[in-house]
Amino acid sequence: YNVLESTSDWQSKFQYSYMDKQTGYRYQYKGAPKRMQTVWGWHGKLPWVDYNDEPKGVIAVDGSWGMDTTRHTQKMFGTPIDGIISRQNRANKKYLPNASTNSWEFVTFRVTGSDVIKALQKLIGTDPDGDFGAKSVTALERFLKAKGFYDGEIEADLGKRPSMGEGLVKAWQRYVNAYFRA
Repeated sequence: YNVLESTSDWQSKFQYSYMDKQTGYRYQYKGAPKRMQTVWGWHGKLPWVDYNDEPKGVIAVDGSWGMDTTRHTQKMFGTPIDGIISRQNRANKKYLPNASTNSWEFVTFRVTGSDVIKALQKLIGTDPDGDFGAKSVTALERFLKAKGFYDGEIEADLGKRPSMGEGLVKAWQRYVNAYFRA
């Protein structure tokens, strides 16, 4: 594991995050870890991590919500840009088949949601809890359909399980691209 960021001071609890290079998963923790081995005393930035992850150009409209789509979305909402949709409930993964696991962090514990998802939920008019589930998928379909970017069916209206499929992701990518072109 590689520690990405580490901060500690006398006033707050220890915080750190690390990435498993084999799986590409990124983990963040607050509070002192059980095993402090290589974390204590480490301060600074790692040379192979790009801390200036500003997205460039437009998103490829490919129907897969990966790191590029996430970075552009984060930039659009003014949230920290790291290319990761963090702390999403693993139970909601069934609604998000086109969410790339290198960009979406699905967890079964300590589900706190993501700031960028909260901002997106505010935009689309649903409860901004930071966790993207069935209601958020349906609200995104309705929002993008009303804006003319999505021509698919509202799956919840047909009695189907909402799903952020390829067509919905492409519609979101077109919406974000239009935002940056304007």
